[in-house]
Amino acid sequence: MSGKFMPIVGEEASLREWFHRLANARENPETLAGAKEWLLRLLADTPAGSALGCHPDQTGTAMDGTAEIPGLTDFPKPGPGNNADLIAFHAPLALLEGAWLQSVAVAANGHREPVNKLFACYLTLLGKDESDSPAFAYRGWLNNCQIGMPEASAWCFAHNLRVGASALHFASLQLALGLRSSSFFPETLGFTLAYAKSVSPWRLPALPTPRRDAILTTMTGQCEGALQAFAVDSEEWPRLCKGFALYNNHEARYLSDLQTFADRSVSPVEGVALIFRRKLRLARGYHAGVELGGRALEEWFAESPFDASGFLDAFASSIYVKGEKGHRPFDRMTRFGGPMFGVFDGDELDLINAWLDEADDWHKAAVAGATVTDGLHPAHHPFSASAGMLAFPHPRERKKPENAGCNGMANFRLNRSLTLPVFGRIDNRGLFNLLINEDTQTSTLSLAQRRVDQVLSRAFLARHRIGPLNQRLFDYSPADFAERIVQIHEVEIAKYKPLQAPPTLRREEFIWGIRQFAPAILVDGCWLQHMGEAVHQGQRLQRLLYRIYAEELGEGIVEWNHPKIYRDLLNELAIELPSTETMDFACHPDFLDASFDLPSYLLAISQFPGTYLPEILGLNLAIELSGLGGGYMHLAEELRYWKINPLIVTLHLSIDNLAGGHAAVACEAIQLYMDGVLSLGGTAMAEKNWSRIWNGYLSLNRVTRRFKMALILGFCSRFIPRRLFSLISLPKNNYNSI
Repeated sequence: MSGKFMPIVGEEASLREWFHRLANARENPETLAGAKEWLLRLLADTPAGSALGCHPDQTGTAMDGTAEIPGLTDFPKPGPGNNADLIAFHAPLALLEGAWLQSVAVAANGHREPVNKLFACYLTLLGKDESDSPAFAYRGWLNNCQIGMPEASAWCFAHNLRVGASALHFASLQLALGLRSSSFFPETLGFTLAYAKSVSPWRLPALPTPRRDAILTTMTGQCEGALQAFAVDSEEWPRLCKGFALYNNHEARYLSDLQTFADRSVSPVEGVALIFRRKLRLARGYHAGVELGGRALEEWFAESPFDASGFLDAFASSIYVKGEKGHRPFDRMTRFGGPMFGVFDGDELDLINAWLDEADDWHKAAVAGATVTDGLHPAHHPFSASAGMLAFPHPRERKKPENAGCNGMANFRLNRSLTLPVFGRIDNRGLFNLLINEDTQTSTLSLAQRRVDQVLSRAFLARHRIGPLNQRLFDYSPADFAERIVQIHEVEIAKYKPLQAPPTLRREEFIWGIRQFAPAILVDGCWLQHMGEAVHQGQRLQRLLYRIYAEELGEGIVEWNHPKIYRDLLNELAIELPSTETMDFACHPDFLDASFDLPSYLLAISQFPGTYLPEILGLNLAIELSGLGGGYMHLAEELRYWKINPLIVTLHLSIDNLAGGHAAVACEAIQLYMDGVLSLGGTAMAEKNWSRIWNGYLSLNRVTRRFKMALILGFCSRFIPRRLFSLISLPKNNYNSI
């Protein structure tokens, strides 16, 4: 009823639009590219300084920057009892706490110890679940202040005038860094250390003080641990300093604006002028024949720029506001049944009445001397001049995806030795290399989406209501779904048979197979790598999925990291492989081409956490269930027989358990999602989304089919001749030992 759907226009509009785009940037290549360009520009304009306040040989030094802000000792302290406008002003930062860390650990780097320590910082900051998150606590403050706000990713959040422009700017910086934090790891580490060592009371403001202090202390220790990997004379050290200075400089600017906001003196006339400015465009055409101050009201509204001072002066002197309060013509017009009923909400009418109550004594002087803004950023919403002068990237013209075999693809092949002309598509080795290196160009994401759609369409064609229980389509209900999963689990457990030594496969044959699984297991968890974005930290569904991802990466403990465990196994078996993000890895001749079928699909679907959320839910369930049952139990025994460390197998048997592990979490996430779809879209929409979930579930079997066949053929070509040779060479009484 108050026109809050209308955008803010003018200078400040570009900032608010930019924040909204960054909060929803994950699947938008133009915004991802713009965020990187903007971040590079901000870093280039930031003096690096020479100290972090902490380095490998000197920890615990007080930070520089924020402590120098004038008047910080008398700074407004956060609290639910404070001015509600302060709580609303700061909302973007409080609801997106830690946003700069949201992609610090991804498929390419999650196994590295410094990354694990910084990833642990993010997990520490977010808390154990959505109810433990900073955003959840701050929502409580907003509710106590009776401030209703949508999710931080919503457009109307960015265009809410109570949300501070300078808070949006600082939050935009954090979002931009968060979209690229793995690529800007040194800067992210310096930024995080500055945050942890700041003296500002506006970090984690809604948490109880003991918990807040414990989190910041823990984060400081984790950052200092990660810092041990960087020497002061290393190439990365200036980048660390840049990140440290970037946080300090922008926090100082923000706190200065927050202080100005807290000290503001707002007259009712400013607020009333803003109300009319926001609504005048929608009022045109409804007031033919009405005059105010000797001019037609439509003429007032059509004037550009709007003469707020003249209009309010004429309005305050008009017959519409004469008489006793409650009985003025304006009061009658805005009541139920009046021609302006519903134009103003209760808060707006209260402000107008407060102004009218005092208008007889002071309105002419106030209008003449007040700082009445143009409605873009009112005087009580300070916006740093330096921030306001920054240019924010605008959406680029969208390019159409390259068609198979077009000139764009031909040029692409010239630059990528891995891209083979297989039916006019990039091969899976090449796609793996692009996606693990976070190439988010439009052309790359188009190839990724094509890959996902290809797998899902083939899975759809394989749907049936007969066949193996674990592939059989069924109608969804929460209880039937739970029962079916338990049945599938029981069938898989029943397949276990104790090992009758020796195993069917020999040791060298196991080692060859372990090598072929490396591309997939070295990116374990990657299909969920973008589920932990800060805008979702208060949402249970995303937190459930991110819990799985965090545990796949070891929850910040490098010794528990699944890709690290598998790489250690490869080293124990003398299997030397390049780093996963290198061309040498993707081109490695010892891998089967089909070894990249699954990991390229997992990396591809991870780029679209919103578009393919139902399919990701189903795929995740299939992956977690695949780690359970007699097959893995038997495999662990065979590996032990050949003295091959079975930890990667036994770990999945335990962590994926259906009693409370990843498989159980995967089931809960699906039920939660389906409940939400049913409540919003009804039965038909629920059936459609269940179909998509099951399609995602079936896609795991579909995408690994070629790999399974390639393993059999590869085994036969490599090892059957050796076995036959051994058979011919051995005496008859030794045949049974083969």
